[in-house]
Amino acid sequence: MRQLTTLLEEYPDANLLAGGTDLVLQVKQNHHINTVIYIASIKVLQFIKIHGNVLSIGATVTYHECSHILSKQYPELAKLLDRFGSQQIRHQGTVVGNIANASPVGDMLPVLMVLNAQLTLRQACGSRQISVADFFLDYKVSDLQQGEFIQSVEIPMAESGYQLKVYKVSKRIEDDISAVLAAFYLKVENKYVKDVYIAFGGMAAKPMRAIRCEEALRNQPWSKETVAVAAEQLVYDYSPLSDVRATACYRMKVAKNLLWKCFIETNDPALLTRVTDYA
Repeated sequence: MRQLTTLLEEYPDANLLAGGTDLVLQVKQNHHINTVIYIASIKVLQFIKIHGNVLSIGATVTYHECSHILSKQYPELAKLLDRFGSQQIRHQGTVVGNIANASPVGDMLPVLMVLNAQLTLRQACGSRQISVADFFLDYKVSDLQQGEFIQSVEIPMAESGYQLKVYKVSKRIEDDISAVLAAFYLKVENKYVKDVYIAFGGMAAKPMRAIRCEEALRNQPWSKETVAVAAEQLVYDYSPLSDVRATACYRMKVAKNLLWKCFIETNDPALLTRVTDYA
């Protein structure tokens, strides 16, 4: 770790390479890359720890290595992780690398946002913590400073009474970029929404929380009427773009429908609503 911080002081704009599933793609697309520092062999960054009610995952831990513990804590994540990239990508790509890439369509990022995950950022002069929700500033731009790197991500353990729902919409089941990815983390008691966190990927230049939609749901009846009002608030939370994967109109329609899907599934858990339920 000390050698890494020293190297980053000397080469503050260096690209850090762990799994390389995104950096190699940039090379194939003829992006010019200067200095690369390989970090996958740094053992102090290769850890999965539970301390208190927090799961801490080190910077070089792959999706394959942490998928079991993540799925055990949040069974809903198992469905997403089975569709994350491909088997080869899951064995090579790292959770922290997915965060550092700051892609607006990074599949885990909305999930980490709604779970209120934190990042530990380190540089030679010390470390600091920042929430995943505050880490992304703009398209492919993060709050990471020169000479700083993500040491780990801290994910709170599942809270009693809360439900996590995650939906990925893409043209293929596996190995495809999301048109829209939605994450909902909510607590419903006596048919009232006691607490709720919502985030989407693919709906803006960066992954973002749906603050207006959350406000329309929190402390309100978990009913069709409330959901109808909250769904319309997504228009004020996001201004999606059109690209080769989907139009802006399609993305907004899908986002609203995914909120309805969450409502239906939480009210009737036995109902089969997903393509994979029938596969």
